[in-house]
Amino acid sequence: MANKVDIMKLWDKGTEIEFFRKSRGFATPKQLFYMTGDGKYLAYWPKGYKGKKTTLQSRNALIGNFTEKWCIDLLLPFANKINAFAVQNVVNEEIRLTRQSPADVVICKTRNTIQRPEDQIEKDYDTWERTYFSLENVIDAREISTHQKDYVMFMNYFQLNNLIDLKPVEGSVHIRSMCEPFSEEMEPDQKRIDNWLRLFGLYPECRIHSSGHARGPAIFDMIQKINPKKLFPIHTVNPAAFKELSGINIVFPEYEKKITI
Repeated sequence: MANKVDIMKLWDKGTEIEFFRKSRGFATPKQLFYMTGDGKYLAYWPKGYKGKKTTLQSRNALIGNFTEKWCIDLLLPFANKINAFAVQNVVNEEIRLTRQSPADVVICKTRNTIQRPEDQIEKDYDTWERTYFSLENVIDAREISTHQKDYVMFMNYFQLNNLIDLKPVEGSVHIRSMCEPFSEEMEPDQKRIDNWLRLFGLYPECRIHSSGHARGPAIFDMIQKINPKKLFPIHTVNPAAFKELSGINIVFPEYEKKITI
């Protein structure tokens, strides 16, 4: 149980204190702390501080180095469990991890900082997917990323993280072919999708409605053209929305109550 507790202990105030303590061994106070007008050093500006605030760019690099090492320590038990290594500053030119912009921390099969795409841990894939690795006609993220104009990909809500490997080029389009959010539960999911699309320059998406139901505005337009004597809203989660229709006698069905037409 001790190892499990250690693995699950994430960043906290104690970790921040450790960062400052270790950094003091080689960094000056001016590189680590903010300085008040009266010469006091502060790790962070207190809430409601009224004095002049200065920026502290020099600490960013120190924090970056510390957090990378901290991530290594966090990920190492997971890597060891699958006979792999947690490696810093990984370069993989084929997936655009260059020497100028390497990956901070990667779980790899080898300790080398220069990695190949095929060195990616098979644990990233479901068991059924791994059986296809040896086939000659396998198309992976490398192929699609370098020949994007030749492919149309299907991706559901849970697969949007594949965009990280694909790196859509400018001008790419995300076509969404399903119903729009129609409940409070669906709205947070749509916001997450929009955030992913914004991140990769695919927002706003192109929507092609493909539900078995007509869209709300289309239904309202149809009702107004038919101009019925009575309207009974059924099979809807929002019957009150039909109150927007003027000049139409709307009858709202009630549970276990008969309606005579």
